[in-house]
Amino acid sequence: MCEEKCASIELPEIVAAQKAAMPTFCPVAATLNLLHEKWTLHIVHALLMGRKRFNEIGHALGGVNPSTLRERLRGLEEKGMVQRTVLSTIPPWVEYELTDKGRALSDVMDAMARWAEQWVEEPGGAGGESRSCQSSAPAMPSPTAKTK
Repeated sequence: MCEEKCASIELPEIVAAQKAAMPTFCPVAATLNLLHEKWTLHIVHALLMGRKRFNEIGHALGGVNPSTLRERLRGLEEKGMVQRTVLSTIPPWVEYELTDKGRALSDVMDAMARWAEQWVEEPGGAGGESRSCQSSAPAMPSPTAKTK
């Protein structure tokens, strides 16, 4: 595992400051530096469930500012984790999906879910029915889709 290479896990800002002092490569610190921005892992989680349009991602996350979402999606695209596809120019129709590099985080998300099931108390206390959010779940329906 990474314990031999990583003496400690620090915040990304501290990791960057310690880079010169840490001569060996730490895969955990490198991954944290890559994914540390707020909403980034939430976006990856939403896209693990399937290809989505911009507003579908925003609705799936709930509460993310559109400019922040746009910035994070651009960053993930630059890192090769998200592919942006323009399907039509009038009106703009853009879809986002994970690349192989982004989909490879599925195991990480599954491990986080297993950890949370054991150690994180569900809001509202025990006794409630647990809601599954596995990364292999199908794409969510469009927020504008009508239900019976």
